[in-house]
Amino acid sequence: MIICLTNITKNHIGVIYHLLYHILFYDFAGVKFTKTQQKQHQEFLNKLGERIVQLRKIKKLSQNDLANTIGWDKPNLRKIEHGRGNPTVKTLLLIAEGLDISFQELTEF
Repeated sequence: MIICLTNITKNHIGVIYHLLYHILFYDFAGVKFTKTQQKQHQEFLNKLGERIVQLRKIKKLSQNDLANTIGWDKPNLRKIEHGRGNPTVKTLLLIAEGLDISFQELTEF
């Protein structure tokens, strides 16, 4: 999948930065977040999950429909939608593709 970088807004850069920061500095280096960073991270995951639910419902897809489209099982998708999952950029690209939208649309919240 190719990501078009022509219409990226300041908000998209923030989302991409946040995801990359978490992947590089938390998952692999074992860095612990401060309480403020933990709160911001959880707020981000909650907003992302709400956005996925919103877009899925606009497309009139059930969790099962979307999970099957992207080759996942429903419990993993449900975790992300409820802010309990920690999706990678690759996962978000897969979800965007399953919703037939751009990465930019997925991260506009």
